[in-house]
Amino acid sequence: MPRRKKGAEELVEVFATKPDMCAHSIFAASLAYLAGGFNPVNIAIAVAFALIPDLDIFAWHRALLHNLFAAVLIPSAIASVTSPSLLKWMLIGYSSHILLDFLSPTGVAFLWPFVRYYIPFPMPLVRSGFPALIFSIIVAALIFMFKGPFPIFSFIH
Repeated sequence: MPRRKKGAEELVEVFATKPDMCAHSIFAASLAYLAGGFNPVNIAIAVAFALIPDLDIFAWHRALLHNLFAAVLIPSAIASVTSPSLLKWMLIGYSSHILLDFLSPTGVAFLWPFVRYYIPFPMPLVRSGFPALIFSIIVAALIFMFKGPFPIFSFIH
């Protein structure tokens, strides 16, 4: 019978096998924290919505759900039937995913389906996979250093 993995082993396996998912989650959590402080519900909603755009991986990836129309339409539709007060966190999460993918050399199809070409950031900052994960961790660390409960650089404010 195989041995059950412990919490840390499971976390390492997720980071090793799904770096993009982890990168988008960390990036969304960081931006939600920056926008509203530490509120676990808001951060969880942002993280959940940051994972939605990659549902288009099987058809028109970085187009079908990686555009400005989907970024507004999907969170707005879900907020209208759940809780409109959570729309801000849904938009932050969804938009954070598109922003992180935009920073890659491939870019995203912002105006899809009307304009069907991908628009990359003029100077790509990060590639998918582990580089995106490292970038997200660095962004999270910087946000926490400047805005955390005990900001290291509080004298700058």
